[in-house]
Amino acid sequence: MSTTQACVSVVDDDALVLKSLGRLLQSAGYTVQTFQSAEDFLVYPDGGAPGCIVIDLSMPGLNGLELQQALASRANRRPVVFISGHGSVATSVGAMKAGAVDFLTKPIDETTLLGAVRAAIEKDRAARECARRGPLSRIGSRRSRRASTTCWSSSSPAASTSRSARRSARRRRRSRSTARG
Repeated sequence: MSTTQACVSVVDDDALVLKSLGRLLQSAGYTVQTFQSAEDFLVYPDGGAPGCIVIDLSMPGLNGLELQQALASRANRRPVVFISGHGSVATSVGAMKAGAVDFLTKPIDETTLLGAVRAAIEKDRAARECARRGPLSRIGSRRSRRASTTCWSSSSPAASTSRSARRSARRRRRSRSTARG
């Protein structure tokens, strides 16, 4: 686990929401940056600390989904947690398919938000650790079979193998070992 304090960026056009979320996240021990628009956030340089971004879905100018797309096009892989007072099922599914960690509706339960932020930060830390160690670094270790943070390289053959194909291969190996013993 990294000793670097995690940074949570909050992007919302409502000043009261920014203030209350900022206080909540600071009281939980996070460094917090607040931005009143997606455009303000995009011009601010990423400090490089592990963290996540809490984004309001409905904002003037770039909305939350457009900000998520802009971050992806810039290869900013910090995990995103969406908050919205006007979210639909289709919108939340689209956000999750684009990589959001969670999609929360306002009013936001503090415990739920802190849990989503914690999960997003752990996802970011795991991704940074994988990038630091290199691709496929945990393959072959006994622990890697149970771990959810195995480092996959997009250029490796293992990365293109579907989850169901890997599951089928494990079943075949188990049935072979059971037949032998």
